[in-house]
Amino acid sequence: MHQVCHPANPRIAVNADLAPLRSITACRTDPAFEIRLQDVQWACGGQSLVQTGTRCTVELLIDEPTGQAAHYSVTGEHGARSAVGRLNFVAPMTTLDMQWSRGRVQSIVCMFEPSSLGLMDRQFGDWQGVDPMAALDIRNERLEMAMGWLYQELRQPSFASQHQVTTLLTLLALETQRHFGARPASGGAGMGKLSARQLAVVKDLIEQALPDSVPLQTLAAACGLPSRELPSMFRSTVGMTLRSFVAGAHIARAKLLLCDSRLLVKQVAGRSGFESASAFTAAFRRATGMRPQQYREANGLGSSPPGSDGE
Repeated sequence: MHQVCHPANPRIAVNADLAPLRSITACRTDPAFEIRLQDVQWACGGQSLVQTGTRCTVELLIDEPTGQAAHYSVTGEHGARSAVGRLNFVAPMTTLDMQWSRGRVQSIVCMFEPSSLGLMDRQFGDWQGVDPMAALDIRNERLEMAMGWLYQELRQPSFASQHQVTTLLTLLALETQRHFGARPASGGAGMGKLSARQLAVVKDLIEQALPDSVPLQTLAAACGLPSRELPSMFRSTVGMTLRSFVAGAHIARAKLLLCDSRLLVKQVAGRSGFESASAFTAAFRRATGMRPQQYREANGLGSSPPGSDGE
C-alpha cells in the first residue's frame, strides 16, 4: 500500500511489481489541505482500488508533450467503464475501481476539507448525490482556471503566496459545490420564497452566463415562475435584490481575474461584463472601497505595467 502524506487523503493499493516511479516536484500542506505537483511514470498497465478519505480531491492533468501519457479509466456499476478526463473530482469516502496504461502522467492534485477552510454551509457535508463516474471528466472553466493558477503558484511562489493559495482553494471548494448543485430542500419553499432548487437554478444561470447577463424572462422560466414574481421572491429568499446579486457576481468574477497580474485592468473589465474600464473602476470602488489596482496591491498581487490601469 502506497501511503500519501495525510490519512485523510486518497489511498491506492499497488502491487510491488506495479509500483510507479513517482516524483513530487512541489507540495504545499496545511491542516485544511494538501496540494501536490506530481510526475508519475507507470512501467506497465495495472488495476487497483482507490479509496478516498474525508477530503475532496480535484486533479488537473498537465499535457504530456511526448505523446507517451498514461490513460486512466474507471469501472462502474454493471461493468460500465468511463475514461478519466483532464479535470476530475472525487468526493470524500468514495471507492474507485481504476485501470491505467503504461506511460507518464503529470498533474496537480488538490485535497481539501471545505469546513476546515472556514466554509461552514451544511451542504458541504453532502456529496451523496455526486455520480463518481460523471465527476471524472468535468467541464468547468472556473475550476480549470483555479487549478491552473494553483499550478503556477506552486511552481513559482509569489508574494503572499500562502494567502493566494488559501483564497484559490476556497474558490475551488465553492465552485465544486456550485458545479454539482445544491441538494433540493426536503420541504417546500416558504410563502413567497424560492425553493432551494429554484434558488440554485437562478444562481447557476447567472454565474454560468458571466460576463454576459441573463434576461429576467429566462431566469423566471427556468424556475417555472412569472417574470414579475421572481425579483420579489428572490429578495424575500436571500435578503437582497436580484440586481444587486447580479452586480455582485460581476464584481466577484473581477476579483478572480485581478489575481492574474498578466491581465490589464481594462481586460478584466471586459471579461467581467463592464462596458469600459472607467465604468468597471467606479463599480468596483463602490463595492469594495478600492480601485482595482489598489485591490491588487492590497492582496500582494503586484503592480500592473505603467499605463495599464485603464482608469
